[in-house]
Amino acid sequence: MEDEERKGKCPSCEGRIRPLVTCDICGFSTVREELEPVREEETCPICEVPAKVVFECEECGDTFPFSKIVPKEEKKLVCPMCGAFVDPDADNCPSCGSSFTVEETERIAVEKDRSRKKRRIVGEFEEEDIQEIMRIPGVGRLRAEILCKAGYTSLAKLTRASVEDLARVRQIGKRTAKSIKEALQLMYVEPIESQRLLEELIEEEFECPVCKTIVSAYDGECYECGSIFEREVFDEGFIKEIEKVGEEKSSLSLFDMKLLENPEDAELWVARGALLKKMENYEEALKSYNRATEVRPGLKSAWIAKAEILTKLGRFEEAASCYRGIVDESATAAGIEFGEREEAVVALEELAMEDCPSCGSPIPLGSHKCPSCGLKLIPEEEAITPPEETFEEEIIPEKVPKKKRAKRRPVKVERKVTEAPGLTNGRGMVNGKGKINGTGLVNGKGLVNGKGVVNGRGRVNGLINGNGFINGMSLTEIRRVTRRRMWPRYVVLVMAFFILAMGLYGIVPPAEKPTTPISIDGDFADWQGASLYSDQNQGANPNTTIASYGIRLDDGYLSFLIGVQGTALGDATGYDSFYVFMDGDDNPDTGYIVRGLGADYMVEVFGGSGEVEGVPVYAYTDNQDRYNFTRFHQVGKGKAAVNGDRLEGQVTANGRLDLNDDLRILFCADDYMGATTYSSVSIGPRYGALLVTQEPSEDNTILEGLTDDILKLRFEAKGANVHVDRVRFIVSGVSEPYVGGFDVTVGTPVERMVQVDTTVLLDGEMANISVSGIDSDAPSTLSGSGARAYYNSAPTGIRIDGWFGEWVVTEDDSDTRQMINPNTDIRKYNGTKDPTGDMAHFYLDVAGELLGGFSAPQSRQRSIPAEGEPSQPGPSVRRLKRMGGEDWAYVYVDSNTTDGYGKLIRDIDITPDYVIRIKGIYGRITETEICHWEPEWNCTENVLAAKDLSRMEISARIPGVSSSEMAVVFAATDWKHRGDVTKPTTRATGSRGQVGPEPNAPTWPTSWISVVTDPDEGFPDPSTEILEVYFYMDGTYLYVRIRTESTVAPTLATNTWWIYLDTDADGNNDWIVVEMSGTGTPPGEVHGLAWNGAIGQWGGTASDWQDTIIDSDDDSAVRTAVMTIGLNTYGCIDFAVLRSNIGSIDEDTTIAAADSVDEDESLSGKTERSPDQALDYIEDATGTGQIPEFETVLLPVLLALIVPTVIIKRRKRYSGC
Repeated sequence: MEDEERKGKCPSCEGRIRPLVTCDICGFSTVREELEPVREEETCPICEVPAKVVFECEECGDTFPFSKIVPKEEKKLVCPMCGAFVDPDADNCPSCGSSFTVEETERIAVEKDRSRKKRRIVGEFEEEDIQEIMRIPGVGRLRAEILCKAGYTSLAKLTRASVEDLARVRQIGKRTAKSIKEALQLMYVEPIESQRLLEELIEEEFECPVCKTIVSAYDGECYECGSIFEREVFDEGFIKEIEKVGEEKSSLSLFDMKLLENPEDAELWVARGALLKKMENYEEALKSYNRATEVRPGLKSAWIAKAEILTKLGRFEEAASCYRGIVDESATAAGIEFGEREEAVVALEELAMEDCPSCGSPIPLGSHKCPSCGLKLIPEEEAITPPEETFEEEIIPEKVPKKKRAKRRPVKVERKVTEAPGLTNGRGMVNGKGKINGTGLVNGKGLVNGKGVVNGRGRVNGLINGNGFINGMSLTEIRRVTRRRMWPRYVVLVMAFFILAMGLYGIVPPAEKPTTPISIDGDFADWQGASLYSDQNQGANPNTTIASYGIRLDDGYLSFLIGVQGTALGDATGYDSFYVFMDGDDNPDTGYIVRGLGADYMVEVFGGSGEVEGVPVYAYTDNQDRYNFTRFHQVGKGKAAVNGDRLEGQVTANGRLDLNDDLRILFCADDYMGATTYSSVSIGPRYGALLVTQEPSEDNTILEGLTDDILKLRFEAKGANVHVDRVRFIVSGVSEPYVGGFDVTVGTPVERMVQVDTTVLLDGEMANISVSGIDSDAPSTLSGSGARAYYNSAPTGIRIDGWFGEWVVTEDDSDTRQMINPNTDIRKYNGTKDPTGDMAHFYLDVAGELLGGFSAPQSRQRSIPAEGEPSQPGPSVRRLKRMGGEDWAYVYVDSNTTDGYGKLIRDIDITPDYVIRIKGIYGRITETEICHWEPEWNCTENVLAAKDLSRMEISARIPGVSSSEMAVVFAATDWKHRGDVTKPTTRATGSRGQVGPEPNAPTWPTSWISVVTDPDEGFPDPSTEILEVYFYMDGTYLYVRIRTESTVAPTLATNTWWIYLDTDADGNNDWIVVEMSGTGTPPGEVHGLAWNGAIGQWGGTASDWQDTIIDSDDDSAVRTAVMTIGLNTYGCIDFAVLRSNIGSIDEDTTIAAADSVDEDESLSGKTERSPDQALDYIEDATGTGQIPEFETVLLPVLLALIVPTVIIKRRKRYSGC
């Protein structure tokens, strides 16, 4: 590809794109701008196997498949005899002269005539789309192209979009978006396709333009290749119904209906299989692919997909048979192309992958070096038994056992191709029909040194001679022949080489191999005498509370040691992670921002149950959006080991990491549940570091006199004594003071009061000061916030200036739950408004650092295996789209509590018509906006906000608020939207107000929504035989019903029933709610136990709660009831759970139920987090069911009514009725 093609424009934003190499084997991923030309596959420099190439935009970060940027040549068919490319309408092969049968010609004709509409990929548009958008007054060609690239290719789509949607389009902005919407109101726009009948939508079939897989009109992406489609314009109500029930389930219903009509459509069976495979329903997907290959035996996509699923299921022999079916000549005659046969050979080799005996990383068959740890691999020797020097053909095994290396026989071979009439070399491929550099089977289509077939993955002798699969693949035979003895020549050559090497050894000494005394084996004896640092962190989880740390840099090796207060990687059911952020150039202005550090690299060590699961190494590739965590790309792997409370790890430079004396390192530990700690200081190879803490000298400071104290600094030396040359400040209102020229001794912190000259200030003027940097002989880390103070007196009224002296009255958060993350634990809050002018003011204070954020916003889920099986790492949920670790602060405002207008929001006990959203990280505000509900959120940036370490004050204009009663709710959340929510506060005037009313008693629902069913296991007590679980929810309570096999209402005093709740959708239960009818005052209590991740058991946290069972009060409750289904009556146990007790509940929450034959079975202290782990005390338990939103029941009913009608109509139509 030419340079201008390779560095073309991004289809999304017209930014510069660049090639990105991603390896599926070792995880290597990096930008490779030096590639010229760029091919669809490049050899991975880590593990030396082919790696895919995609394109990435420098501006917006979007990624595109190779075929999206580099168009493929027109696809042709392949001759079943010689493999030459032929036109679809050809009657015979121009190379070998073979004539095609009538059946083959008809099949090709059918393939050619059968065409489906292609879905449009996001960013694709045509000239007529541009012309239609240019009909809008004031929109020229440039803006029309920008809108088309964003997916707005018609006036109807622009009409449907809001001003905010258009304003988010790059180079459009809010002003232009508003003018476009205003112009559209004056134009005639053809009605949105609400007239399109549902029957017509079901009739339509589309295909993905990338992989040709069948999709529906409303699918958002291709289930096979993942291409993102431009949304079709349908009736908004229909689209919402599709979104509620899910695109996957809707498409599955479509395919099933189509297959009832045409069960011989192989492409439909493949599309159904791809959808089921994406839904991870592998058994059903396999059935679909089986049916596809029955209908059309030569359908390569079905065979490959079958093999992939069988490999996932561990059925390697069947998978190998599928791949063999693709490379077999009979499959070739059925129409499978040459490229797919090569793909099948690749897959067969991947079945023979083995693990490194040193580090356990996967190694391709035939590799002589481990791509992860560099271990040299020597093939096992095998005796040569034949009497003559021969070469036995290596047969690819049906299944290669793990941890077992393939053996090679070092003997020679002479091959003779099976003769065929009129075919030179068996194919007529040399100088017969110009097949070398003619049609391009050698260096034409890149099959030799083009796609890595030779010296790429070691498949020489496999794909040469067109279809001649030498080494036992269909068109060859092996003949053993006697050769002349060559050993005398070899002896002479070896002796000559030995003499030459000895001579060179005396002239050029051998290069020394980099060495390090640190061995990563879990034995920390080699760290004896090492210089370590210690911290006194206070963390919620001792397993991720860093207590000590240190590093060692040895000739290209970086070794690190981390100690915790609990057990390193000690989570018994999930994962913990340790992050090593590395600034390779000691420049905070480049790299990923981590608490003042500019991280160029990152090492992640994750695992659980005291075992390391992975040690990926990343490099950062973006210096524009430096808070975007997804800009880390993996460049290799490291090593790590744990033992008790300590973890050691090691990485090597290997030309990918810059490990030098300027290196600065910061450690972080996280349990994926919100319990996070950092090392108190960043450190370097030279021992010694400095921690500097700044804080105002006095709260609500008023400066007096000629000079006055304004800021207090505390200097603490870590590891070694430190000399401070100078402290640099950012100041306003006053001149910069001088602090410096002193030493800090380990164990003896130094405090300095910073004074400012007040003679330059007038009464009521503010001085502002904070530390911007420290010049010292050791790495320094700054924490805390600066100071603001007024001279002599402060202005009256509320000003948004970060000085909080005017907030003399605030309200304490009455929520008794202890938040894991202090940065989102609200302590105090307040809101007020001006008597006139419609200005509202708000105050928020948290226990930690407000908008502190998190440096590694990702999650890993762990799959707990059956007993005796190894643990499997769960997938990281890091996405290609931007992911930042910013925290959020929300102010929900009901500007008029009497009008009933606003947006219903879960967990918010008011109906807000305004919401203020503030985002930030590391204590810095990065984004503010206020949104008005009308009846969708319309947002502007007209918000004033200022903060110090833990407090923030906010002002915004809210029309009409001065003359009405205002209700306010505050919330503080982390990047995963986990956090704290306050109770409502009302404001009738500018006074400080009072706390809102307590919740009412539960109102039991009269209808229920099914969540999960459970089979009848035949338990003797029908009241413990759970059949189904239901739910209902209002603004205050979550209601859960357990239906049993009993025909009467169960008696709570004989058994115990409880429910499991997973409120954050991470696959791990967070709450148990259990009825304890014999506890407390009759009739008993209901207990809520939170999962205690610090010690791995239920209960023992400040979040636990208990209420009386009775439902006449305003707390949680339990009752027994009966329900009738048809002619049958069933006994039920109903739970009413106060939602404020358990935090956020949404459509991702899952529910499970269980019971015990024992009365008041105590679950406090139990370590089994899911019911399938607690079989020793559980009688019956259900699976988990996900809470749907109420609207999701509408579309299945609609489809249930319409689809049979459509089928009946079709059958009548086809039968002539």
